[in-house]
Amino acid sequence: MDYTKEYYDPFDPLHAYRRTFNTSSYDSCITDEGYHTDERPSPQNEQDRNNNSHDKEIPILKSNQTIQIAYSFITYTLTCSIILLSMYTILQQPFPWAHTFPPVFVLFHLLFQVAHLSSHVMSWLTIERHCVVYGTWLYWTGWLLSVLLFSEKLAIEGTCWTTVLFWCLMLERRNAWGIIVWEFVSRLDQNLSNSAHHLTAETTRPLKLWELGSFRLLIFRVWCLLSTGSFWGLLYIGLAKWDGYAFKYLLQFHHIMKLLLISTIGGLVMIIFWSFWTFQYKGVLWQKELRKGIIVWYSEGVAHAAKVI
Repeated sequence: MDYTKEYYDPFDPLHAYRRTFNTSSYDSCITDEGYHTDERPSPQNEQDRNNNSHDKEIPILKSNQTIQIAYSFITYTLTCSIILLSMYTILQQPFPWAHTFPPVFVLFHLLFQVAHLSSHVMSWLTIERHCVVYGTWLYWTGWLLSVLLFSEKLAIEGTCWTTVLFWCLMLERRNAWGIIVWEFVSRLDQNLSNSAHHLTAETTRPLKLWELGSFRLLIFRVWCLLSTGSFWGLLYIGLAKWDGYAFKYLLQFHHIMKLLLISTIGGLVMIIFWSFWTFQYKGVLWQKELRKGIIVWYSEGVAHAAKVI
């Protein structure tokens, strides 16, 4: 990756981000009692404050690389190919289905691809964000369970290409979707601010359990590792019972343990995948949410920034 000089352009949005690390202001000063005064600091004090402010500045290098968050021609091609292949797979299994779960899972994949594509085109940002964060985990865990555990298994020859294309799409969108996942998880890890409840410093109350960032992040990780598999397991039990399987067979202890194990492995694969592309990220500044901004990451003690368009 090539880098240019230190970036100090005051007319660039990056300058505003960089200024958050700089606390210098000389229009007024604060007295020991805590209120502002118009008295100008002495030249010596002003020089000391200048030195301190420069010490607190973090240099940010502008990268020549640009991260494309807008869908590219390859993204549209991969997504439309998955949609067409999924529709073909469903039409090849005329209703009523002898085994209900496989076509239902293929239908879920079809809806996931349609949802993230249409939400991106229509700028439905909340739906797009949830499709990326939750849809990718649900698909991957469901596919593993469908192939490795469930009695009503997916036909490998029928879903092989859609799964290969799914991971091609993940690799093609790794940077753009990685920013979405990283930002979502980072927000979960932050405590809900008391300012959201319009509380003053005098009335600040202890945070409740669900307002703690660590607790919210823990719940999300439990969902990533166990709840995705549990969701598919409950859905499968209902559909398999509809097809004539006995509950006694479906609810055997070793089946449940295998389900949780495969779900955990699938969740870990997704966590490792996203972490590999985003572990150096430190912040994102949106000029237009999920459409245009600047991403900042840390590498070898230096902050770098690149445009997101």
